[in-house]
Amino acid sequence: MGRVVISVIALIILATIVVGRAEAQTTDIDVEVSDAEYDFGQQITFHLKATAPTTITKANLFLSVEGQPDTTAVPVPIDPGAEISVDFQYDTAGHVLPPFAVINYWWQLHDEEGAQHSTEKNLLYYSDNRFAWQSVAEKPQGISLEVYWLQGDVAFGQSALNVAVRALSEIYRQLQEPVPGVIRIFIYPSEGELRNILNLTGYGWSGGQARADLGVILIGIPDGPGALGEMERLIPHELTHLLVYQATRRMPNHVPPWLDEGLATLSEFRRDPSRPALLKRALAEDGLFPLQVLCAPFPNDESAALLAYAQSES
Repeated sequence: MGRVVISVIALIILATIVVGRAEAQTTDIDVEVSDAEYDFGQQITFHLKATAPTTITKANLFLSVEGQPDTTAVPVPIDPGAEISVDFQYDTAGHVLPPFAVINYWWQLHDEEGAQHSTEKNLLYYSDNRFAWQSVAEKPQGISLEVYWLQGDVAFGQSALNVAVRALSEIYRQLQEPVPGVIRIFIYPSEGELRNILNLTGYGWSGGQARADLGVILIGIPDGPGALGEMERLIPHELTHLLVYQATRRMPNHVPPWLDEGLATLSEFRRDPSRPALLKRALAEDGLFPLQVLCAPFPNDESAALLAYAQSES
């Protein structure tokens, strides 16, 4: 029994020494600089300066988007040495990064003795910094609701914010689900401008887009007499997608598109008047989509997509 106790004590002491050495190894590398800057839709430049008592032999960069499960690991070439300075350009054109996402990034460094050091996570808000955005904000029921726009005066932005506050109250009353703590609505001057940003960041085109995992809405509305009508159509529609995402506990694939889009179209303050006529004609011509078709992503063809929306609304 005595030998067993002594052996166990010896193992504990040995383990403590090994862990202590490992912990000591991870603190030998000193990171002086770890930051980033970017040109939206083109590249992110990551800067790193680090020193070590021995030669740093390897550097890996890690990226993750808040709200998304995957992490991207990027081996970064360096000149091995006791001091390294890195300016690494990450080509965003070759990777799909959601516009207005919060990006976490950190480094993992190795030296010739096997020591490993991971830097703290830094945050990069990947907004469209090509423009000077105007903004207004309000906090209805403790929710930070922010509207950003490019074209038009402050009355334009306030009108959008008023529609959003009203819509949020109406949709919440219907769904009775918690909403994101921060909702940001970005209004581009036209559908063409919005199409450009979505293509630039690797996303397909739609009239508006709710990035529910990010709490972000992107829409295109030109300043003019018809702006308020478009706000009353698009903003409630996209806000509904955000709340449906919350209602499904962030599992949107569990909701068929006809239900998600049907709820969104019913939330619009100004619905598309062409949809009822389109539905009536398709019904008369026996041209309705089977329900199973509406359980898959809607067609890319514009006329077919409009019919899918009309059926979902009904």
